[in-house]
Amino acid sequence: MSEKGDIVKVEHLEDGQVWRILLNTPKANILDGAKCAELTRLFEVAADTPALKA
Repeated sequence: MSEKGDIVKVEHLEDGQVWRILLNTPKANILDGAKCAELTRLFEVAADTPALKA
């Protein structure tokens, strides 16, 4: 779900049951508009992913 240069990276663990979400801007790991938008999109995808544990 992430590519080189993404501002937010997602690691799928435990056969997709767990997602680790990482901010990928080490010098500025603050929540700006772009990161908030990407996190919102990821949370919407997560809500529609039955295998993901809450």
